[in-house]
Amino acid sequence: EQGFSTKWIKDFDLPSSVCMVLVGASDRAFVSCYSTTNAFSTDTVKEASEVLANASHLHLGGYFNVSGLHNDEFTEIVRSHRAHGMTFSINTQYDASEAWLGKDKHLLSLLPLTDFLIVNEIEAKNIAQAAFKTSNPDALVNAHPNMTLVMTRGSAGVDIIRNGKEPLHVGSKRLKEVVDATGAGDAFLAGFLSVILQPKNSVPLEDRLRMASERGHQVAAVCVMREGACVE
Repeated sequence: EQGFSTKWIKDFDLPSSVCMVLVGASDRAFVSCYSTTNAFSTDTVKEASEVLANASHLHLGGYFNVSGLHNDEFTEIVRSHRAHGMTFSINTQYDASEAWLGKDKHLLSLLPLTDFLIVNEIEAKNIAQAAFKTSNPDALVNAHPNMTLVMTRGSAGVDIIRNGKEPLHVGSKRLKEVVDATGAGDAFLAGFLSVILQPKNSVPLEDRLRMASERGHQVAAVCVMREGACVE
């Protein structure tokens, strides 16, 4: 109904994964069942090789929750497709194990292949600390100069950090009411990618990054002003 093909949806003979969000006055907690998430693996990705062969971009969402991709084989899939022009982005989400580098420190092998690392401020600082023994997110782009760090900061907006460039801050508009912040990060991400992945034109990259961030804020605003994590 929304125009998306369901051909490549993987149907596991398992209970559906689910995440319940417990919302308090100042914090949230998550209760998760990882049944089908744990079953998702590199073999699952290989089954969709036809899609990857024709894709210009691959986005990996919830990296820390899909440990079945934390292996050299998946890294080589990304490396191979990037060699043919595909770009790659990651959203890690919070690492419940608080190790922050994935199984066997696999994230260290993916970061050099990453065009956009899209995380919140807490996630960025923890990944930097685990990888480089500093909580300064700049360490991520200093080590990987081809990567753009898109660091969301809630109502404070977003900081875009690139190696050798001044940080680009894009603020968000003050909202009259926040009903439910669940899914705001994912909503921002969808809006951001919908703009930044458009075919390159004469618009300078910094302007495109700003426009992508503004679209992300717009989509996130729709999300937080209603109950639930989905934006129609």
